[in-house]
Amino acid sequence: IRQLAGDGGVFQGKNATFILQDLPNALHVKLDGPFEKRLSALVARGMSAQEAQDEIRFEDEIRSQMSEELFGWNPLQDDLFDLVVNTTELSFNTCIEVIAAAVRAKVRAETGPNVEAPAANGRPAE
Repeated sequence: IRQLAGDGGVFQGKNATFILQDLPNALHVKLDGPFEKRLSALVARGMSAQEAQDEIRFEDEIRSQMSEELFGWNPLQDDLFDLVVNTTELSFNTCIEVIAAAVRAKVRAETGPNVEAPAANGRPAE
């Protein structure tokens, strides 16, 4: 993953945040939301309440347990993330806009205000 990160890109998975934590040009984003709202979202997509509850708990517990065993960190804590986005309160497009704005801000902070960073659509910001 570190080799791939040299070319830039988006990496899904909380362990990427730990692995790439020392890269100055990386923006570490955590997509999250309160348990009850995540539960409601899965039920709205057709899962039973019990299935949704089991899925969320499994994902949260297994993934954090794996991260703690492999890397000694808990991805449920926010300390290594630059940005935490509550996806239960924001639309998909708004989440994209927020993340793109954070990327632009980080690029400006790293390179100076005269360098153009990509907009949410991948083209330079205007």
